[in-house]
Amino acid sequence: MPPITPELDQRLLIYLFWAYTAALALLFAYVGRLMRKVGELERELGRQRAAGRGPGPRPPGVGS
Repeated sequence: MPPITPELDQRLLIYLFWAYTAALALLFAYVGRLMRKVGELERELGRQRAAGRGPGPRPPGVGS
């Protein structure tokens, strides 16, 4: 393994910066898609409840 020189250290820091930037971008994209999907599911559930096709009454002690 080569010794860590200031030039190599700077290259490693740049590499780590871009690696973390890419990882954060992927994470935000995933969370954005997940939130969009949750919104779509909530709208669909609202439409079903408005049409009277929602889930039936809950048994006692289920949910909050």
